[in-house]
Amino acid sequence: MTRSLPSNPSLEQLKKQAKDLLKAFKAGNTEVCEVLRYHYRFARSSNENILKLVRKVCEDCKEEYEPEAWARESLPHGATHAFFRGKGCDKCHNTGYRGRTAVHEVLEMDDDFRMLVARNADMEELAEAASKSGMVTLRLDGLAKAAQGITTINEVLRVCG
Repeated sequence: MTRSLPSNPSLEQLKKQAKDLLKAFKAGNTEVCEVLRYHYRFARSSNENILKLVRKVCEDCKEEYEPEAWARESLPHGATHAFFRGKGCDKCHNTGYRGRTAVHEVLEMDDDFRMLVARNADMEELAEAASKSGMVTLRLDGLAKAAQGITTINEVLRVCG
């Protein structure tokens, strides 16, 4: 049972295809098992969430600093925040960091995005749709935390690239 999706399926067309696949599976056609698993995973998702941990600047030895030129290049244009780093002290074992915090990348899976996934849209189309829906990347969330003085730009770039 091989069917291809229309180039731009409606939600109703996707629901009908899912019912047909389920019917075929119940009838003993095991070829559809992988297709069902793939579609089920995305159809049930309300959002996709990725997180990584970055080290927090030690509050006991925190100092303001001017980031290096290469680190400033990674900032959004017009960013004029004060940035902080730890000098190193006994409490942080002279690392300048103490504790960790999470940076998140969250993508809300709305119906439009589910349809793009279901029709195997290319990465450019998926990235454009994610951007339009307001997705914040790990890197942007990390840079926002650096601008708040929670972590450093170097730590964000080390963890998030």
